[in-house]
Amino acid sequence: MKAAIKNIFTTTLCIAAYSALFADKVTIAGKYTNTTGQRESITGVNADTNLILDATPNQAADKGEMFRATDGKIVKTITAIDSTAADGKGKVNIASYGPTDGITVDVNSAADITAISAASWAQNFMLTTVKNSNADYKKANVLADFGSQLTIDSGADTQGQSMVFEHFNGTVKATKTVIGLNTKAESKLWIKEDSNVNWAGRLESCMESRKAGLVQIDGTLTVQSKTGNFVFKGGQFNIGEKGVFRSLDNWLSIDTGTTSNVYGKLEMGGGSKIFVNGTLNIHNTKPVQQLKLFMVESNGTFNQATASTNNGVRFVRKAELFEGANWNVDQIVDLFGERMKDVDLGITRAVLNVQSGAHVVVNEVSGVNARIRLWGNSELNLHQTNAFKDQNGKGIRIATALDVNSDLGSVMNVYSEQTFEDIYITSGSALDIKMQNDLAKLIFEGEGRTVSIVKDGELRIYNFRENSIYVGTNSETISELAKARFYDSEKNLLNVRVNESGWLTAVPEPAEWAAIFGAIAFGLAVYRRRK
Repeated sequence: MKAAIKNIFTTTLCIAAYSALFADKVTIAGKYTNTTGQRESITGVNADTNLILDATPNQAADKGEMFRATDGKIVKTITAIDSTAADGKGKVNIASYGPTDGITVDVNSAADITAISAASWAQNFMLTTVKNSNADYKKANVLADFGSQLTIDSGADTQGQSMVFEHFNGTVKATKTVIGLNTKAESKLWIKEDSNVNWAGRLESCMESRKAGLVQIDGTLTVQSKTGNFVFKGGQFNIGEKGVFRSLDNWLSIDTGTTSNVYGKLEMGGGSKIFVNGTLNIHNTKPVQQLKLFMVESNGTFNQATASTNNGVRFVRKAELFEGANWNVDQIVDLFGERMKDVDLGITRAVLNVQSGAHVVVNEVSGVNARIRLWGNSELNLHQTNAFKDQNGKGIRIATALDVNSDLGSVMNVYSEQTFEDIYITSGSALDIKMQNDLAKLIFEGEGRTVSIVKDGELRIYNFRENSIYVGTNSETISELAKARFYDSEKNLLNVRVNESGWLTAVPEPAEWAAIFGAIAFGLAVYRRRK
């Protein structure tokens, strides 16, 4: 009996393996695009079908690249062929009769497999789902190769469409992907929660006059190729609570007219650049780490949920906030030059330029100071008057931090009047403040001590002018100022004191006093002679 059961079980496995190896092949020849505009319906397929879409142009036979998939067809794989093409790959132009109808490609495999292979893929007014229903789907690297272009769009304003990756682990290849460039109906790319997708190629969503493109990431999407920039010119780019978007050496452009809502993780890598010219909302109210950004350009809106201390945003390379940029940050703005891997002396310089017309609000959290913090090898350039404020319109703290990566100090270039709560120089760190023109002023408005220089911390102020720095009259502040150094425009070291109004004023050196008294004495002598 046991032997019989064993034989039945073995036979079943063999049949299953045979079926998988020699699954049905069904070839459908599409309609020829330029003649009739009609489409060839996909019929006679099932979940074991390796579907071949023959897109070979043949005008006499009225054949070509246009196909129609209806009634929720399910196939195992799709390969597009074109016998006239050099590589034998064909173009696919596929549609259905509605945005929720179409075709599902379910590879159902625990081994590496190609789900889709085409020279290009254009779909409209339909749903395409690519999935792997196998229980061991994470063991399989599934390839969906859309060739030169993946188009999720329609020529008709009312025709919506979607492409969904579900229970998918693998790679999507498309030199260029376009979503919702023409239609006003929703065109959607959806990475579902249980999917891990490596994306190779560039993606463009919407035109500025269209708002219907949507990219929804509830699983993990990693942009791999160096040409794989994601550009949104309208519509939405959303990351769900369990979603992760990783961009290593690429651009992510949230352009004018685009809204991006991030509930999960936005992870930008060392060579990446983010453009925030639309609206980027970071909703995560329980962040486990700072949002790290490398290269940044912005004239739009950035909102970060106020959640916890030591969160905020860290700029690692060059960030440019232009006119119109309005950034709302949680508790801390960090400028932090990083050591590059495998390079002994490779330290990135963190630079933040706040141009005229740009504003940054840094929210105080649970009574802990809102602050901008400069680590070693960082540079802050302030062109906008009062560039940084807290949520109540007050000045924030400017501080330094000890940088373990570099012994280079930080620089702050001031081009206009700036109001801060206070300045805090950490032990072992250094900050050079350069007053760059006659409009440059620093006002420290805190109620208590406004200047703190801990142990061997260094504060140097260049191009000092009379009544250009206000510190108040707190006795502890006056004591701390003895640790700072002040230089005039010719880099001469100055003696500086606090006057009765709380402004800093230069005190002449002893030699200068002697020269002054000498000039007075000489003037009196001349006066007496004349008299």
